[in-house]
Parts: sequence; structure tokens; C-alpha cells
Amino acid sequence: FDLQSDPQELTNLATDSAHSSVLHELHAALLEICDPLATDELAHQDQAALIESFGGRDKALALGASAATPPPETST
Repeated sequence: FDLQSDPQELTNLATDSAHSSVLHELHAALLEICDPLATDELAHQDQAALIESFGGRDKALALGASAATPPPETST
């Protein structure tokens, strides 16, 4: 995104071939920090464990945070 001309991030420049070198550089930097697929899998595992700690999906959804897992400080 070009935050100067597009502060609401409405135009994704990653699909614009004029910015392919930037996309490549950013992806290389990401790979130096972590394995994105392994990190994504770990996040899903952590999320599943958190949901289970609240008694399962239905109970977690009933807490009112339908777009996210409940925060740790919320009690069942």
C-alpha cells in the first residue's frame, strides 16, 4: 500500500508488477525471520487450544467475540 496516497489501504500494490521487486525483498526479509507456513500452523494450533480451553467453539462464540478468539482474561 502507498500510505501517502492511499491511507485507507484500498489499493493493494502487491499485485502491481511495478512493485514486484519490493514484494520479493519483503518476502526474502520474512523468510529470514521465520518460516511463514510453520508460523501459521503454530498460530492455528494455539488458537484451537485457546478455543478448547473455553469449552469449545460454541462456548467461545457465545462470549461475543465472533470475529476472534476470546482474550485470555475472559472467564467462562
